[in-house]
Amino acid sequence: MGMKDHPYIQHIADTLADAGYAAARFDFTNDVGKSEGRFEDLRFSGELEDLKTVIEYVSSLDEIDETRIALAGHSMGGVITIITAVQLNDSNIRCTISLSSPFRVDKERLLKFSIDKISLEEWKQAGYVKIKSPYMKSSYRLSYDFMAERESFLVEKYASQLKNHLVIHGDSDRGLPVEHAGKIYDCLQEPKKIVIIEGLTHFYKDIVALGKLEKEMIKWLDGYMK
Repeated sequence: MGMKDHPYIQHIADTLADAGYAAARFDFTNDVGKSEGRFEDLRFSGELEDLKTVIEYVSSLDEIDETRIALAGHSMGGVITIITAVQLNDSNIRCTISLSSPFRVDKERLLKFSIDKISLEEWKQAGYVKIKSPYMKSSYRLSYDFMAERESFLVEKYASQLKNHLVIHGDSDRGLPVEHAGKIYDCLQEPKKIVIIEGLTHFYKDIVALGKLEKEMIKWLDGYMK
């Protein structure tokens, strides 16, 4: 998972630990968080490599059973989870989970967070756009190349090769409508499951809704990891 120090990520990890699962949290390179690099150098391919590096490291730990690995990611991290699981094609990855993840990324919507209020063509020509969302403490420069590269990784191409996947989404997610979850689910192979949680927003501020999400995650993990 990315954004490792966000309260809801910590809460999920702690809940999984209480249920007997070791949970690794990390920040993507060049992303918001404690990893090194500049946000403007963020690349989708780099995030894929980051997750593969984390899987390799966690699998090497003595206290971890490397034959029982599960992947879960929130928002874009869920897309990274789907693609990585298919690329690795590793039987040790027993199951995967995407949380509030996008089927498509809307560049026009991202521009709504632009400080300079530039157009899509101006972003492409400049190479970067300065953005600040309500969820960021500071403003950051987002590369047009990141979005262009992301669009080359079609979710349906990878989801259509993936099974044992759980899709969770909230019916109160204003950033990503629940239709995104349905489209991801429709592409997946069986066995698969989709859960829409009432009152769940994109950043899981409702503790009751978050608890329901965690119960669904544990239920899914129990079916494949024990």
